[in-house]
Parts: sequence; structure tokens; C-alpha cells
Amino acid sequence: MSTQTIKELVRRELLAWNEGRIEVIDEIFAPTYVNHFTGETPAALKQKIAAVRVAFPDVQVAIDDQMVEGDRVVSRWTARGTQEGDFMGAPATHKRMEQTGISIMRVQESKIVEGWSRADDLGLLQQLVLIPATSIHENKAVIRRFVKEVLNDKNLAVIDEICPPDYVELDPLPGQGPGAAGLKQFLADSFFSAFPDLAWVNEEMVAEGEYVMARSTWTGTHRGEFLGIPPTHRTVKVAAWTIDHVVDGKFVDSRIMVDALGLLQQLGALTPWPPPAKTFQGMADEAYRAVPTLKAADLQRRLEKEPALLVIDVRDAAEVAQTGTIPGAINLSYGALTYLADHQAPEDWRDPRLADHARPIVTTCGLGPLGALGGKLLHDMGFTDVQILEGGVQAWIDAGLPMAKNGAR
Repeated sequence: MSTQTIKELVRRELLAWNEGRIEVIDEIFAPTYVNHFTGETPAALKQKIAAVRVAFPDVQVAIDDQMVEGDRVVSRWTARGTQEGDFMGAPATHKRMEQTGISIMRVQESKIVEGWSRADDLGLLQQLVLIPATSIHENKAVIRRFVKEVLNDKNLAVIDEICPPDYVELDPLPGQGPGAAGLKQFLADSFFSAFPDLAWVNEEMVAEGEYVMARSTWTGTHRGEFLGIPPTHRTVKVAAWTIDHVVDGKFVDSRIMVDALGLLQQLGALTPWPPPAKTFQGMADEAYRAVPTLKAADLQRRLEKEPALLVIDVRDAAEVAQTGTIPGAINLSYGALTYLADHQAPEDWRDPRLADHARPIVTTCGLGPLGALGGKLLHDMGFTDVQILEGGVQAWIDAGLPMAKNGAR
């Protein structure tokens, strides 16, 4: 038989489940067929299908994946339906169910001769609320209670109810002592006093058995000393992850990982990393903080008294030609300035007028910010007497001072 023929043979079983054509079972299963996991024979399988279709009249089974090797067919399937009749001794719940399963069938001479099938029966019964769900929901409730009553409501007495004395914090925070007493003292004397408006939010919880992982975010304003850092009055937002071991409604042990690096950066104790992306305005503001400025009238007076004073207009030549510039200024674009002023560059690249790091220099542009970048560039290259014209050439014009048609180059 071809692979496709074998798949189609196994898929014919869906006619019995989805359409009630029970006779198909005798057509595709050998009389000696047995399911080695459940012990079902063809007769028992027909009885099961009939009972399921009474309990779930709208049942539909779909094969999600199917593969064939030799005489074996593996099928992953999903059954969906609504319980409208008695099922396993329980009356109709009118609940929708979705059950998954995997079947391995061996095919010989156009018949299914044996099989190994398993379905998520436990999940089905839980969906129908025929048996209680596992305790993971109760364990999650313990975590929610700790967050609400202890962390947010600041009710430390609750710790005595849900943390035994020998509770273990596997990754204690700096300054946290052992056991439930150590946790209470840390929260009272350090965490809550440092962030009195602390608000903790559980974003997500994943649980299995006795363990619950919680992904959380907490916010607060730094109003008390924390980790040796005096109050900054900054508001922080910090991510945290916890894995708690819960047994019989009590914590056994816990692990916590807090974004301590992000916290210290928000408190100003560490430089942010990676550094934030820079903007033109941000770089200009930084330049104004690093390099002193002077006003147009002060520049005019200095030009009259200091023949060595060099005014550099860092705009492109085309813009300078169009608008004019300060009389006596030279035009070196910002891009060209990066190598013309570099004393490590080849000599024929450098501008001899910038040979002396001590020469007094004033940088400018149309409105000021690009001139500020030029001044900062020279300052960073080791020039010791650099100033920026406040307001740029436009401030010179607004002061009623004369303009030159073109700057020297």
C-alpha cells in the first residue's frame, strides 16, 4: 500500500466519530485488532464511539498531523464537542471541551491490526469540572496574596501565615537575613522605607506542580537610603522574576532575580548602558554645557582687540555664500573641520591656521547649534581657548552688525 492509501485508510475512522457511521469500524479494523494501551477491541471501540456521540452530539475529530513509516501510521488529533448528555456517570454540563491525543496504528493487508492510542483524559475531565484541577491555581493564589497583602498593602503579619520560620530565600537580596524573620526585616527596614509608595504588579505566572514562576514589575519613588544610595527622589520602574516553591499554601523556598543594573541606572548610580541614542539637539545641548558662549557684541569687541582671534563658520560653503557671514570669519565646514584640526592627520590634510591648540577660536553657524558642535569638536581635540557664538550669525545680524558676503576659506 502507498503512503497516501494508508493515511486515507486510517482517516476513514473519522466517519464513525463525526458522522456516526459505526459500520466503518468493521470495514477498516481487523477482527483481531487490539489497542495495547486501553485493551479496546473493535466491538469495544464501537461502543465507546456510540457513547461519546450521545454525550457529545456535536463531536468532531480532526487529524492535525499524520506520518507514515512502513506499516505504521502516527496521527495527532483533536476532538471538540459540547457535553449535552451523561458522561462517565456525570449529567450534562453543557460545557465545550477540546481533547487532544496521539494514535499509532499498524496496517496490514488493508486493515488496522493493532494500535497504541492515548488521549488527554485528565484534561477533558478538568474542562468539564468532573474532577478538581491540580493545585497550581491554589499555589498561584498564594503568590497573588503575597503581592497584594505584603508588598502592596505592607501587611507584614501575613508573612507569618504563609512563610514558615525555616523558609529559605535561595537568592537573598543584599542585607536580607535568613528565614521569614529576615524577609520581614528586609522589607520593613530597607525596601519599604526606601520606596514607601512601592507598587508591585504580577504581569504573568506559569506554574507546574509545586513551583510558580512570576514575571513582575514594580514601581516606586526613592525616598530613603537603599543599597547605600541616599534618597534621589527619582521614580523607578524595575522588572523582577521569581520562582517560588509552594507546599500546602506556604512558601518553602524562593528565588528572585531583579533588574538591579536597571535600578542602579535609574537611580543615577551607574551610567546607562547601552547609552541612549543621541540626537542633534541633544549633542548641541551637550556642547553648550562643555564650551562657553559669548554674545555678538562681545565678539565684535574681541575682533577689534585680538588680531589672532579666529572665527570659524562651520556651515557648508554654499550656505555661507548665500547668506554671508561675520567679517573676517573663515569658512571650514563641520565635516572638513574633523580632519583640518586633527593634529594626528597627515600634514597636507591639516589647516595651518589650526596648528596652535592655544589659539583663541570662536565657532558659529546660521543659528548656533552646528557652531556649538564645531566648538565641542575643537574642545575635544585639545584646543584650550574655544567659545561658541550664542545665536550664531543670525544673532550677529539681529545686533545690527555688518556682514561679509563670503567667508575666507
